[in-house]
Amino acid sequence: DSSSVDLETVNSLIAARLQARKTGQFEEADGIRDDLLKIHGVSVWDREKTWRSGCSESGSGMRRSGGREQSSGRGDRGGRRTREPKDF
Repeated sequence: DSSSVDLETVNSLIAARLQARKTGQFEEADGIRDDLLKIHGVSVWDREKTWRSGCSESGSGMRRSGGREQSSGRGDRGGRRTREPKDF
């Protein structure tokens, strides 16, 4: 269940990561990306400018196809969130 995702924290971390990438601080940006996944269960896809909750380091919940979510057929995207961050 992705209802426990702290949207304010996640968006703040994504904004900090984006700023680090813009200023060439790639190690810092990678560390933020790793923390998003390890601590918050959030995976970020820069090319698509999206993020998704409910992911794990083992790859669980990280499936994507052509940059789009795969639907469970129930209209609820399987209970996982995909958001376009405010700062992308």
